[in-house]
Amino acid sequence: MTRKQRSGWRTERTTTLMRVRTMSGGVLFYKSILENMRDGVLTLDMSGSIIMYNEAASKILGMPIQEVLNRPFAEVFLAGEIANDAFNEAILDAVYQSALGHKVDVPFIRPDGRTIHLSVTCSYLTASAEEGSKERQGVIAVFSDITEIKELQEAERTLHREIQDAYKELEGTNRGLAAALRKVKVTRIAASAVMVLLIGGIGLYYWRGASMPSFTGSKSQAVEVPQPQGTRTVRVTARPVSSSISLSGRVEPLDVVNVAAPFEGKVKEKRFRFGQEVRKGDLLLLLDTAELEVKLRKAEGDYLKSQEKLVEVEGWEKGMEVARAKRSIARAESNLQSAERKLEQAQFLLGKGIVAEDEYQTNRQQAKMSQLELKSAQDELAAALKKGSPQNVQIARMEFENARVALKDAQNRLSQKEVRAPVSGIVLKAEKPGGKPDEGKSETMALEPATPVKEGDVLMAVGNLAGRSVHAVVDEVDLRKIRVGQTVRCSGEGFPGTLLNGKISHISSQAAKPSSGSSKDSIAYFEVVASIPEMTDQQRQKVYVGMTANLEIVTYENPGALLLPIDAVAVQGKKRFVTIKDPSTGELRETAVETGITTLDSIEIKSGLKEGDEVVLSGGPAVSAHR
Repeated sequence: MTRKQRSGWRTERTTTLMRVRTMSGGVLFYKSILENMRDGVLTLDMSGSIIMYNEAASKILGMPIQEVLNRPFAEVFLAGEIANDAFNEAILDAVYQSALGHKVDVPFIRPDGRTIHLSVTCSYLTASAEEGSKERQGVIAVFSDITEIKELQEAERTLHREIQDAYKELEGTNRGLAAALRKVKVTRIAASAVMVLLIGGIGLYYWRGASMPSFTGSKSQAVEVPQPQGTRTVRVTARPVSSSISLSGRVEPLDVVNVAAPFEGKVKEKRFRFGQEVRKGDLLLLLDTAELEVKLRKAEGDYLKSQEKLVEVEGWEKGMEVARAKRSIARAESNLQSAERKLEQAQFLLGKGIVAEDEYQTNRQQAKMSQLELKSAQDELAAALKKGSPQNVQIARMEFENARVALKDAQNRLSQKEVRAPVSGIVLKAEKPGGKPDEGKSETMALEPATPVKEGDVLMAVGNLAGRSVHAVVDEVDLRKIRVGQTVRCSGEGFPGTLLNGKISHISSQAAKPSSGSSKDSIAYFEVVASIPEMTDQQRQKVYVGMTANLEIVTYENPGALLLPIDAVAVQGKKRFVTIKDPSTGELRETAVETGITTLDSIEIKSGLKEGDEVVLSGGPAVSAHR
């Protein structure tokens, strides 16, 4: 062989060795990738044998690698007692029908009986042929466990069904309440008719009685009570009595509901005009969700990361890090045992004079190093196990729960991008923060498209026009007579002939700010609100927001009060007395009574008398009490 031939042979041999080493390194590199993948990988050659099956696939399917690798697919997955037809069909379709690149979700029953859901994607394994074409070598199936995602989807569907059922039940209850309300209205109308007939009958009775001989007072008809000359008496009768306060105020909506921005963003569309009447549920604004969608994607990412971390921490003792630490301990223990045996041999040979002192010291040093390695491996295992401690598991669970709540909150906010009317009424301008309505400078927030809004900003208000409220002021003298819940009668020059009934709903605890120019010692006034929740359509069409209204607040009312003329009651210090005539003997006796309110000519008797008692007046002919 010539020198040139030997040189060429060496070059070819070197090139071949480098190619072999490169291929070997590449195989190890790709094998490392497969071992560290979280997705399962299963590869079949064209004969149907399983030539690749990574660690993740073993964990997902619950089938050890040694029971699957290098065995026919049909023997492993088709011959067993467990039927996984959907999974098998997905793999076989890729082998026989070229169903590639198609992602399918299939259930899979593991050998331990647990059912999981897999997302399976298949593709061909190809190699370059001699003429540059691609030759099929097998099929690769990549799959991941999506069981938890499926469970979440099922839970969401179940919750949706429950909400629908609850809504249907609520609708049924509303229909029942509506039917009951109709019955109450019918009963109320019937009762009103009976009262009208009763009042008419009583009026007819007294009208007929007016033709009979009787004594009459200056104001109303009286019942004659014959008495001896020089004695005047009256009979105690029951009559309605009331006391009221009159105020003037302004008509406002029944109540005003503020509409706030559900999240920070910009106005995308405006679907209303201020002053427009809307119905409950009408679309008012559409908000831009671009920024919120970014936050939602971040929340989803945090949720998936925390979920993955929780799964990892809960199964930490069976994880890769703990397994590596345990393998390190086993290797360190083996090395220590080997070093101790060599040390014993060296010590024995040293005693016989066969080996030198240096060799013995070297073995002794190696044994110490092996002990240190074992201690270090044990410390690493303890540190690794500590990462899966109950405290760390609890922290991971709390982080997962926080991420879940944040994700749900972001989803809820996104669902509120449509701002709708909370009640039926009229759209009012909301005061902008910093505005001073008491100075007549009520600023309002512009709500044109592209207007930025912050979460919680009051965008507008909707005045409830199902009823009305009247805002008035009362002085500090009459304030003590007014209570929440008292009956109110409302009338006004702007809606003549219409009488509204309501109740006092609010009394301010702080005096209104005095107007400019008022004296320092002026009387304090307090705001009073009367609510009129029930109105007919005709009343609503006549009474407009902003009209002036007159209020008559009934501060006291007794439909069956016992009344006497004022001169029938004698006053002695703080006590009140009347003189009663015995109907059988005619004897007079004095009795103490408790009095109530006083009208122009009568006084209310709260206790001490009963209806029909005959009370003596001071001097004059016999008279009777007014009816």
